[in-house]
Amino acid sequence: MPEAENRGLEYEKTTQSPSTLNGKNYLMAKRIDTYQDEAIPNLHNAVKDTQAVVDLLLEGYEFSPERTTILFNEEAHHDGILHALDELVEEITPEDSLLVYLAGHGHYRKRRKLGYLIPANGSMNSLSSLILHSTLKAYLQPIQARHILLIADTCFSGGLMASRSLEEDGSKLAERVEAFPSRILLAAGRIEEVEDGIRGDHSPFAKSILTYLDEKKGERFPVSDLAQHVKRTVPRNAKQTPISGRMFRMGDQDGEFVFTRKQDEESDWRGAHQVHTLTSYENYLRKYGEKGIYAQEAKAQLVLLQEEAAWKAAEKAHTATSYYRYIRKYPDGKQVSLARSRMQKLEEEHEWKKAQRRI
Repeated sequence: MPEAENRGLEYEKTTQSPSTLNGKNYLMAKRIDTYQDEAIPNLHNAVKDTQAVVDLLLEGYEFSPERTTILFNEEAHHDGILHALDELVEEITPEDSLLVYLAGHGHYRKRRKLGYLIPANGSMNSLSSLILHSTLKAYLQPIQARHILLIADTCFSGGLMASRSLEEDGSKLAERVEAFPSRILLAAGRIEEVEDGIRGDHSPFAKSILTYLDEKKGERFPVSDLAQHVKRTVPRNAKQTPISGRMFRMGDQDGEFVFTRKQDEESDWRGAHQVHTLTSYENYLRKYGEKGIYAQEAKAQLVLLQEEAAWKAAEKAHTATSYYRYIRKYPDGKQVSLARSRMQKLEEEHEWKKAQRRI
């Protein structure tokens, strides 16, 4: 079986062990397989991984191409990455959310406890050509988004981590956490090397993310759900330990980025119409509201079904009062004539019985 490669360069070896708002979603992705510095080995899966994640998010979730920035290989150079983050400062509003996905090599200087991203033009002979983790955070900090979610599939990306994990938030509902600002990191590993995976496949970290996003049921879920899945599954398939947490001094207020699947109104309407129940039409209206394409028809169907239910209840009770209530509520209803006829007959029977008792 081919051996998996790593996404890190560690030149200073030591004996130590290495989240129902109106904002828009922005997506920035850095993907590098090839590096200018021959001392940096090329990767095989970083570009493929990133493209698969981006495609899945654009096709299945509330992300759009016009708000997506992808830096590919040589485009992901030192200044290109920082410039792209700089532009987002001008574009993103406090209601918006930003997901940044990084895949490529990372570097760590253990003696100084400094972590770096390695851009396409980075050189191991010039640390100034690398991007410090602290520099990355400094460029993210002024972005006035409600949520910033940083997903890093690079070696030593755990160095971006803050002091508190996301585990306590895993059981919260999306609605409870979406409103509060968040600055969250989901990293492929701690201060350690992480695997690139077998050539032509995905990295263990990317594969776990893709599997969850593709197969997760339900319309909405917080990033802590994804994080818990990744942290459970990746260590079973690779010698690395993913972590998630809140980035320190970045403005986090205990919220979470929430993944929302794209709505398919046509499909939802066909399903509601096929089921044809009060609940199915109520769910459609709850989801799409007054602006729904079929909102008026859904309301009309609700009225018809409510009248049918009222008529069945009247028939089941079969009293003059039950038919009278139906007529009063639906004066133009389908069964008004029959209701009046039955009500009159029941009243006549009642009067006849009274007369018989007097004899």
